[in-house]
Amino acid sequence: MGQYRKERLANLIRTVVSTAVAHRLHDPRLEPLTTVTRVEMSADMYFARVYVSVPGGEVAERRTEKALQKASGFIRKMLAQELTIRYCPELTFEVDRTIKKVQRTMELLDEINPVSGSPSGLDDGGGYDEEEYDEDAEVGDATHAEHDEATPESKD
Repeated sequence: MGQYRKERLANLIRTVVSTAVAHRLHDPRLEPLTTVTRVEMSADMYFARVYVSVPGGEVAERRTEKALQKASGFIRKMLAQELTIRYCPELTFEVDRTIKKVQRTMELLDEINPVSGSPSGLDDGGGYDEEEYDEDAEVGDATHAEHDEATPESKD
């Protein structure tokens, strides 16, 4: 039951912070298109770590992170108005670097296995090989023929 409650609270925090970033905060340090990717709650639900994705380089990430930390009091006030619990969790903001790590991994895979026409060298054929299919059909027919020979038909 506690896990479900934490997930609901994290989802509400994500929604409120997303709304604040998109519509209520007017800090010039805040990068446009900053998105909240996920929220992690502490076990006692007194602390919430909010992960944001920031387009641009490291400078933009640091600026946006500082702007969000500065606005955390305002965001907590907005959050407190939406909550039905006695306390409002303390918010900390962190840049989510997962997307950039995935992009870098895809680039490395493309360098290792360069195949024209498909990203990261994966075959887009859907796993169907006509020759392989025909061979399996012949093997299947032979198996059925052996089975027919092994079981004598009763002629009454």
